[in-house]
Amino acid sequence: MLTNIGYNLFMQKGKLSEYFERNYLKYQMDHGRMSLTKFSEILGFSKAYLSYLMDGKRNSMAYHTAVYVAKTLQDYEIMEILGYDNDGISEDPLSKLSPGLRKTVSSVMQDCKAKGIALDSPEAEKLLVSAIMEFSKQVNDKD
Repeated sequence: MLTNIGYNLFMQKGKLSEYFERNYLKYQMDHGRMSLTKFSEILGFSKAYLSYLMDGKRNSMAYHTAVYVAKTLQDYEIMEILGYDNDGISEDPLSKLSPGLRKTVSSVMQDCKAKGIALDSPEAEKLLVSAIMEFSKQVNDKD
């Protein structure tokens, strides 16, 4: 009987709950372990609100909140889950890269901005190519 109750509670949680659980785990894999409190702060939610979402007690949110979550987590599936139009929301082109390569490219972009180097300049391109080649070498050395 308890098994059926647990199963039914899990099955009733829904896609929005699964979305937040999956992204909480993914965020920890990419950024290190963190509490739900910290994750809720990153999302701009109260811990209670995030808990309601993850427990399946809330299954909706405002469009602008969903857009913010999608951009913050770089996972736009939330728009589809909630039935919102995904048009006009630009997905970060780096989101399709592996975490290591995304970190490398982001680091070069941040360095360029800090040094006042235009991202579309030949100097930025040289820095990026150099960083990608170094990343590639590190990946190949692991194999």
